[in-house]
Amino acid sequence: MVYVYEFADYSLTFIRGLAGLLFFYAYLRSKRSSALFVALSWFFSIPVGTFGLFFDLRIESVFMGTSYSLLILGMITLIKEETEIISSIKSIYLIPLTVIIFSWTESFMEDLPEDSVIISGIFAFIMSMFFIESLRKFYGRDAIALGLSLAIGGIVTSFYPVVYEGYSSSPPEVLNIVLIFTSMFSILVLYFYYRIIFSEKFFKKVIEKTNFKPIEVKGVQIISPKEFENWKTTLNGYPLLAFLRSIASAEGWIIYKFSSVEGQNVIYPTDLYKIPEFVFRYFMEAKNKGVKGIVVLEGLEFLRVYNDFQSIAKMMASVRDYVFSHNGALIVVLSKEAWDEREFNPLIRLLT
Repeated sequence: MVYVYEFADYSLTFIRGLAGLLFFYAYLRSKRSSALFVALSWFFSIPVGTFGLFFDLRIESVFMGTSYSLLILGMITLIKEETEIISSIKSIYLIPLTVIIFSWTESFMEDLPEDSVIISGIFAFIMSMFFIESLRKFYGRDAIALGLSLAIGGIVTSFYPVVYEGYSSSPPEVLNIVLIFTSMFSILVLYFYYRIIFSEKFFKKVIEKTNFKPIEVKGVQIISPKEFENWKTTLNGYPLLAFLRSIASAEGWIIYKFSSVEGQNVIYPTDLYKIPEFVFRYFMEAKNKGVKGIVVLEGLEFLRVYNDFQSIAKMMASVRDYVFSHNGALIVVLSKEAWDEREFNPLIRLLT
């Protein structure tokens, strides 16, 4: 039975090392910091959960705290890369900082650093719930499954000191079961991590081209569909972000279509929340590449059929705020004849 125990422990070490290499490769391909933090988290988790085969609990606690700190930082970074939810919440970074400082401090001060392990598990559980709420709209069931897996892992981690203390008196069969379960659980977490980090959405770059002619346009421009046809020559080849319903796109544009029929790069008319999220991610990448962000939005009349005016106004206010906060430009294509003046005039005032 000892051989089974050692085999399970070595298997767990192999899984974690393989996961670290896999996600480090994802970082090299995507250049997204979230993948790097996840990879490092897996690497630091290698010496954790050995029940004394390699290290005592104090050493394991240091690695566990570091691993969970990087894991939480990876979740925060991924949420920040995809949404604007935590962009202004700087204090959230105190969570991974607290985990790593507490685990290191207690490991050097206590012979049995139970509290740091428990705190690591609790914070991981809390962040996993936040992870699900923030990213389930983007990654669907994979985000939910990964979040729940990490949450369960956080709960189990909190009980690790109890299991560790009973190691010497526990029959080998119990430890074998624990390690085999941990190995299987690690494979499950690895699978859902893989599903997200190696998804097309994660690797998709918003701005592909960089050899284009700069365009001098700023603020909010409100023009008619006929006027926009004259603008298309100027905008052709520029990596702007365009949300379109009826107008044909031009070369180099990043296109999303408004439609009630599902398809690639299609936004359903009631999914207004996606528009500010895509605009946010576009401006973040434009900033990183030193590109002036330009957004074209056409089809508000179509969206108005499916949504109330207040919802559209809130969405446009968010888009406008992103444009001005990133020194970008917003071109809104509107047909005045299609709007009631009681809505058209407030919309113009909101945007300008």
